Amino acid sequence: MPVPTHHAVVLGGGLAGILAAHVLAEHVDTVTIIDRDDLPEGPEHRKGTPQARHTHVFVEGGYAALEDLLPGITDELTGLGAHQLHHPADILVRRPTGWRDRMAPEVGIISASRALTDWAIRRRVLAHPRITVAPPATVVGLLGDRRRISGVRLRDRGATDTRRLTADLVIDATGRSSHTHDWLTELKLPAVHREHIDSGIRYATRVYQAPPGTPATFPLLLVEPNPASDRPAVAGMLSPIEDDRWILTLVGPKHDPPPTDEDGYPPFLRSLADPILADLIAAATPLTPPYGFANTANHRNFYERARFWPDGLLVLGDAYATFNPIYGHGMATAVLAAHALRRRWQRHHPLLPGAARRSQRAIAKVTEPAWRMATAQDLRLPHTTTTGRHPGRLAKLNNRYADRMIAAIPGRPDLQRASLRVFALLDSPLRLFTPRVLWQTLRGPRGQYLPEAPLTPEERRILTPASETTADS
Repeated sequence: MPVPTHHAVVLGGGLAGILAAHVLAEHVDTVTIIDRDDLPEGPEHRKGTPQARHTHVFVEGGYAALEDLLPGITDELTGLGAHQLHHPADILVRRPTGWRDRMAPEVGIISASRALTDWAIRRRVLAHPRITVAPPATVVGLLGDRRRISGVRLRDRGATDTRRLTADLVIDATGRSSHTHDWLTELKLPAVHREHIDSGIRYATRVYQAPPGTPATFPLLLVEPNPASDRPAVAGMLSPIEDDRWILTLVGPKHDPPPTDEDGYPPFLRSLADPILADLIAAATPLTPPYGFANTANHRNFYERARFWPDGLLVLGDAYATFNPIYGHGMATAVLAAHALRRRWQRHHPLLPGAARRSQRAIAKVTEPAWRMATAQDLRLPHTTTTGRHPGRLAKLNNRYADRMIAAIPGRPDLQRASLRVFALLDSPLRLFTPRVLWQTLRGPRGQYLPEAPLTPEERRILTPASETTADS
């Protein structure tokens, strides 16, 4: 008698879908990835990730989990030119009151173009013999009923008719364009709770060739917004990436957006709270025009709260929750979700009854910290709109505490370490409320933020005389 084979379908060939396929291949016979577009064979931008032209970093909680999923991937990325940087040694941050001092490395990030990161991971995963990529197709619906999903209906590219593809498990990783919420409604399942929190933030990003003589260890520089200023959402970040390039992203609200034209970009850059980014760029060579991006709202479908959830269906990545990209947690959360599924499935097979519901809750658990950080910050901006509740007394108290903690960091390395580890998704946000952290926050700083970016003489040497004159004036 033939042994039944198990087949899983992953909708979406982005980072979340690729990693879901990787962990699924440990438990089923065949995994089929379906995407609307052809997946690039090299480090090229994908049509399905319009945000890919903007700055992307992997915080340590994400790339540590990725290393566990794909051993050796960190060395592979750095070998391809990605930069491994560390707070606060070579990640220079300007807070509203000044620059954070350079100190011994605490937690890391990996900085590279999104195209390079996706390609390096994708080629590792797609080498697995159980994983196949189907020809491009658009999924138009689910098969099954409210108790169990048994596959998908799809339309191949160029076709007019649809066809059926059966599966024991369907994972939706189609990103912001996900239709699962509507498909579940068509199956007569109750609508789930959804939240949409939109700060109206806009991005404009440009890639530059770093100036000749730029040190290979050049730092990342971030000029943070000042919530108390008359431009509370304006910021900029310059990050080194592969091939001796810099990627620069400017941030602003919809009523004060960063320009995407050649003439408007430099003045907006010069208007930041510190001129250092403009001075550095004056010495660099632009390689691309400024690219804009406006789809930055936080959006979440709380599928884990559904009263009824069908077996055979999971939703993850941006199809489940999207964050304002300014906080740099999107890629890390996708990896952490895949890592959480691997741990769960090592104990309980993903095709057992009730496994999908429990797996969806595991995804929610690792998503929650990034969601809370992103939405708490965005809800502080006066122009943010939300479908949920506006911040109450407790949220405002937490905001005041967070401001006081940031102000108290100078001269308190333990306080800085705690905040960095929470931001890097290495520790629970509850660490910020331990007695030691509370006490140091209440006592205040033992030092001061710096008036200028703490670049080394070698790093400053690349500035043009004109920009040095501007900086000194």
